[in-house]
Amino acid sequence: AISPIIVDTAPWLTAVVGYLAALWLRELDLRQLLANVAQQRFQSIAMSLGDGVVCLDRNGTISFWNAGATEIFGYGDAEVVGKPFGMLCENATLLSANAIMTLCDESQKPMEFVGLRKNGDRFPLEVRFSSWNENDGKHGGAIVRDISTRKREEERILYLAMYDSLTGLANRSQLALSIKTALLLS
Repeated sequence: AISPIIVDTAPWLTAVVGYLAALWLRELDLRQLLANVAQQRFQSIAMSLGDGVVCLDRNGTISFWNAGATEIFGYGDAEVVGKPFGMLCENATLLSANAIMTLCDESQKPMEFVGLRKNGDRFPLEVRFSSWNENDGKHGGAIVRDISTRKREEERILYLAMYDSLTGLANRSQLALSIKTALLLS
């Protein structure tokens, strides 16, 4: 008579479950490691940009501030992190946390605001908002650029188009525009 062989599978199942748990935990650590590498890469890139990079948490407060933003506004990151984005613009009441997050969701085009520097100076500011999802909810960000030089050049070009560069007197284009305006107002 052949006797049946009885195999205890409990240690084998324990080993398999332990192995799978180890893989799962290692995967979690790997995901965290990759997230940390991505965060460090983002910060390295953002710190090297000439434009200002301002990241906002889900409440619309500043959570990241690069050297370009410091150059534009004059604030160090310790002075602005945790504060509302609206402190950087003249019409802060229009830029509530909800309004900022809505702009981050909807706006893909650059917008112009009047920026406020730490020393109180006002300047033309171009802002491009965007948003993304993280584990704790929706976050937003802005690429900010001081456009003072561009605005001065636009004014200079307009002046040169309408006035004689030698005499400073109105040219034919300015005269035609003045006549049209006068006719429309009368």
